[in-house]
Amino acid sequence: MSVTIKSVSVVDAVEQHLKQQIATGKFQPGHQLPSERELQAELGVSRLPLREALARLQALGLIRIRHGKGAFVEKEVSTSALSDVLITLFNHQDQNRLRDLVEARGLLESEITALASQQATVAQLDALEKSLQEHVAAVEDPNLFADLDYAFHHELATIAGNSFLLLMHEALGPHIRSFLLTYSQSSEERLKAHQRNLALLHAIRSGDPKLASQRAREHLQPCLKSVAASTPKVHAGP
Repeated sequence: MSVTIKSVSVVDAVEQHLKQQIATGKFQPGHQLPSERELQAELGVSRLPLREALARLQALGLIRIRHGKGAFVEKEVSTSALSDVLITLFNHQDQNRLRDLVEARGLLESEITALASQQATVAQLDALEKSLQEHVAAVEDPNLFADLDYAFHHELATIAGNSFLLLMHEALGPHIRSFLLTYSQSSEERLKAHQRNLALLHAIRSGDPKLASQRAREHLQPCLKSVAASTPKVHAGP
């Protein structure tokens, strides 16, 4: 059996090399990359493929090119760049991908809620409860309700105090909001979602991370059922 070895373009090779240098810490966050001339000499490439590779890294949110000053490694991962990468993964016509999104969100928010139950102050919990009161008045407005619902869960992610979990939650934000608008079609469904948020907040107030984590998983069960119900069943055989 013959094996086909895929050739790699110069641009791809330079991009991968610089990614590796950033990943291994040779180029630290906030630090400036070597000049174009230095990189050309080090990598043995011409200016055009080097500049294209640098443009790709900037599009990915890994570096920022400052004209006249050079290229710098970003201090933080760009939430918008990460969200853009996820766009093609969550087409609402692909029910399997939607199920994956809900399951991933469940894992993410389970950890967020557990941490929030340990980190939240009384003042923060009182503010969250006050914000939930606004949700009842918004159940007739799907767009406003989706915004408020996401804001509630985003605040939990902030309170949890883990920057990586917050970043991932923010990256999923547009997809979560879109999902809410797609599957919370009636005011009755939105009111049920509001009641689940209240139960979630009550579990966080208990200070019990296991209980809070369990409530977070239960919170998303209706979403999983909605996706399953809209997924066509495939019948085997005649």
